[in-house]
Amino acid sequence: MRNLEEWSRGVPRWLTRATGSLAVLAMLPALGCSSRGQEVAASGGEGVFARTCAGCHDAGQADRAPSRQALAQRSPEEVNVALKTGAMKAQGMLLSREERRMVAEYITGRKLSAVPAPLVDPGVDFCPASSGGAPELLRGPQWVAWGVDATNSRFQPAAMARLGAADVNKLEVRWAFGLPNASMVASQPTVTGGRAFFGSQAGVVYSVDARTGCIFWTYQADAGVRTAVNIARVPGNGPPRYLAIFGDQRAELYAVDALTGKEVWRTVIDSTEYAKMTATPTLYDGRVYAVLSSDEELAAQNPKYPCCKFRGSVTAVDAWTGKVVWQTFTSPDTARPTSHWPHRDRTWGPSGAPVWTEPAVDSIRHVIYVGTGNSYSSPVLPLSDAIGALDMETGTVKWSRQMRRGDAWNFACIMPGSKTCPDDPGPDYDFGSPPMLRSLPGGGRVLIAGQKTGVLSALDPDRDGALLWQVQLGKGGNHGSIMWGPAADTSTVYVALSVVDTLAATRGGGLYALRLRDGSRVWYTPSPPAACTKVPDCSGAQTAALTLIPGLVFSGSRDGHLRAYSTADGAIVWDYDTSRDFETVNKVKAHGGSLNSAGAVVVDGRVFVLSGYGFGGMPGNVLLALEPSAR
Repeated sequence: MRNLEEWSRGVPRWLTRATGSLAVLAMLPALGCSSRGQEVAASGGEGVFARTCAGCHDAGQADRAPSRQALAQRSPEEVNVALKTGAMKAQGMLLSREERRMVAEYITGRKLSAVPAPLVDPGVDFCPASSGGAPELLRGPQWVAWGVDATNSRFQPAAMARLGAADVNKLEVRWAFGLPNASMVASQPTVTGGRAFFGSQAGVVYSVDARTGCIFWTYQADAGVRTAVNIARVPGNGPPRYLAIFGDQRAELYAVDALTGKEVWRTVIDSTEYAKMTATPTLYDGRVYAVLSSDEELAAQNPKYPCCKFRGSVTAVDAWTGKVVWQTFTSPDTARPTSHWPHRDRTWGPSGAPVWTEPAVDSIRHVIYVGTGNSYSSPVLPLSDAIGALDMETGTVKWSRQMRRGDAWNFACIMPGSKTCPDDPGPDYDFGSPPMLRSLPGGGRVLIAGQKTGVLSALDPDRDGALLWQVQLGKGGNHGSIMWGPAADTSTVYVALSVVDTLAATRGGGLYALRLRDGSRVWYTPSPPAACTKVPDCSGAQTAALTLIPGLVFSGSRDGHLRAYSTADGAIVWDYDTSRDFETVNKVKAHGGSLNSAGAVVVDGRVFVLSGYGFGGMPGNVLLALEPSAR
């Protein structure tokens, strides 16, 4: 396969956007689907829902649209925010304020509160001042950022994990923390120096005691935070100073004092409507590498929305000042109208190729590796569904390899006859999992890339991404087949599959162990049958990122189960169902749901896991800390 053209570089637009709210992906992913002219006699919220939503949510036309029963589990506040300023803003623009309220109340069966719920219960005590201290945050057991290391291995060594196969069956919940106003939790905890850092759908970032869950501080961002928090030590003499760095759903990058929560700097990476940050900022050698994705493919469902203009990007930012060093876009050109009179502004292109997941750092080649998503509109970008290597100093693309051609897709494509769906839509086969760089025993290196095609690829990072081997593990699908990330040590890569079948929720996918050198199978364990066939949006699909410690690999599934597998033979040695109610240390009502996106975090004998993912899964709002009962 030939190398592709170099990505262009640009500079961010420093424009002030009106303050938005969280992007609630779970609420109404298909709002705007009409009932196609059917006469509706119902009035009020029932009538509005029937005219604008039922075509997808009741008729089953959109396989990613939650059912009416699933939507009823949300709060009316969440639905209203999604329609007003969140992910469904483009669709909500078609409704009046009163119609949005009626839809929210009708579908949830509850009245919309005029007073928002407090983000921190007034009765909750913060950690005692004496317990805060000034710890050396980056010493001792830790899991910092997404992939635990700069290569995205998701392998936690024994000295950091301090948890073994003999301990796993003793695990029990030590404390639970409820996230207010949330139906999904995706900000994987960062745990270091005895503290846990994580964000929320409401834009609140927390620092809590990893042993007890008491709160050290909170910080309110301008929009929802689903990235993990990265920790950087500020250079200089004197007492150590640390920054907690994270991104939000409005493409804004933040740095706050990690010990106090006081803001140090913030930088708008991209002011384009619907641009957001889902991937954790990668830190290396005094720079932050921030990548952007977008909700614009959702907005395309609005027939009046001119789809699409967003283009993915990678931006290097000075970690100490927040100043942009360089920015590289995944499209060399800005979008322009591609339709003609009388619908000249209906379609725009090229667009898309977002970057959903974290870059991997190659300190030998001095490059970072990124994976991109599909184009949103025609013409298809040559850098969509691709793996690329960017020079860390300049942002220049050293090489790139497109793994799926012709993939232009947006959410308008779920409705037949849509004018904003590309003429020849692709299958929506993003790279949802980050590239992973590993060294091989005896020499050589391999760059692992898992795609929604169900294909796991191994590229040679020292020969411009030459293909070493490929294995087809799943059939592929827009729900993802290989979704949020494998894990690997120096000899074996572990890969979970997400197979979603709305007609058979018991199906899931399974877990593979493959040899890094050649992709040959070591073992395979199918997903256990899900016992939730009557629960909306529940399945056995194993979507969450994997977590590896010596002897065990942890995998979360959409049925709410977190399981530990033996790395020797794939036997399931521990299984915990998180889909239940929990009493929380912060007095917020909490319930577990699907395990998706963020994987388990294992640090100092404890397992931290987020439960709840309302976008195509069971909603929930809890962070759990488990540890062996004997401790």
